[in-house]
Amino acid sequence: MPLFRLLALLTLVLPLTAQAQLRLGGHLGLTLDGTDLFAGVAGQLPFTAGTYDLVANPSFEAYPFVDGSISRINLDVLYPLTDADRLWPYVGGGILVHVINFPDDTVDAFGETGDTDVGLNLKAGLLIRLEGRPYRLFGELVQTLGGGTTLSLRTGLYFTLGG
Repeated sequence: MPLFRLLALLTLVLPLTAQAQLRLGGHLGLTLDGTDLFAGVAGQLPFTAGTYDLVANPSFEAYPFVDGSISRINLDVLYPLTDADRLWPYVGGGILVHVINFPDDTVDAFGETGDTDVGLNLKAGLLIRLEGRPYRLFGELVQTLGGGTTLSLRTGLYFTLGG
């Protein structure tokens, strides 16, 4: 419920103008220490905040090859470094909620069977539009601070809906 309240507050505080071109897609990622492979789904929705053209970039990730279950919700905003259509480099950041459920009946030192952390994402990436294709490729490097601090590499596809 606190996440919903944060989103509601942001919609009231920021003067935003949504633009068409909603993109939905999926990605695979790997933490750069090589220990965790993850898969996710994400969206991109361009909007204007004041004089800045930005892109909302919410995503959900799951780590299917770990003991127990790990998932992450990311609420990021991207800032395009150019307005080029084919190669679109960007930087961005946002918040994340990292949820861990330990395997079986395992408990930690505090008697908990899981953990939820909040952290920050910092990212840089490149979105590539291929002529005549209904999708865009992307790759990004993401540094997570707090909520399970990691450096990871993600790659995937976005499909454009509407517009």
